[in-house]
Amino acid sequence: MTTIRIQEESLELPDHDWPNWVRAGRVPPDALVLSAFWTRGVWRRAESIESYHLFLPARQPVAPLGQPQPERHGPFRLFRGRALALTEVLVAVNLLVTATLLAAWYGSYSDHLWGLAATLRTWFESGILPVLFIPLFLHATPMHILSNMVALIGSGAVVEEFYGRRRMLVLYLGAGIAGAVLSYFRDKPVLSVGASGAIFGLYGVATVFLLRYFRRFPKQLRWKTTRVYLPFLVLIVAPSIWQADLLSHLGGYLGGALLALFIRPLEDRIPSLPEPESPAEPEVVLGPPR
Repeated sequence: MTTIRIQEESLELPDHDWPNWVRAGRVPPDALVLSAFWTRGVWRRAESIESYHLFLPARQPVAPLGQPQPERHGPFRLFRGRALALTEVLVAVNLLVTATLLAAWYGSYSDHLWGLAATLRTWFESGILPVLFIPLFLHATPMHILSNMVALIGSGAVVEEFYGRRRMLVLYLGAGIAGAVLSYFRDKPVLSVGASGAIFGLYGVATVFLLRYFRRFPKQLRWKTTRVYLPFLVLIVAPSIWQADLLSHLGGYLGGALLALFIRPLEDRIPSLPEPESPAEPEVVLGPPR
């Protein structure tokens, strides 16, 4: 059982109801909570319990008077405004290129693709540097492009939200080139194909953004950053970076992170400094309520 003490009132509920009470806003931050499962058998203030912040619904930012929240569109309303986001354009271009080449090469798609990748490497070695952009829009298999496009939608939506279209394009292409250049030094006769180097670059941008502006986040967002966002990035990047072309992934991630050190987010989208917090009160440990 979980016991909740709100001022002079004590309530008991099954442990599995605790998340529902928190989500419904029925547990104030200064309530005292006792539970063998949630507080390990000691009285604690609700706001000092990690599960309290985990189940607490996110507070929607309220726009100042005269500054309405921007319109959003796309799956789960990921993108700002009514116009197509750059992320959507990049996904469309990748799909269109793959569909066009598949229609043209149909029965021998793989042979033609790697023949083109070998030709592009030859051109690059002869000094035609812009050819490095072309492999960013080439994919070897349906699963290759599907996994990359899913990752691009997620990472692109985050970076574009804070950096805008133009800066994200620079970050995306710059990271992709960094991955392609590092991958070039592998002992192989072709250039690497795929958008994964550029996508890993967006992960690098997101990592730098979270670390750089961490202290500007509100308290609840800082908690989510350390316990949700950064661990999530690690879980995505660490296993995936070793798959397929390690150097392309690593070069893209480092390239994106390096570019993010010099390219700032849009000024109106940088998190504002949180209000000064009052000194933390010591954890309250009490005996059973009388």
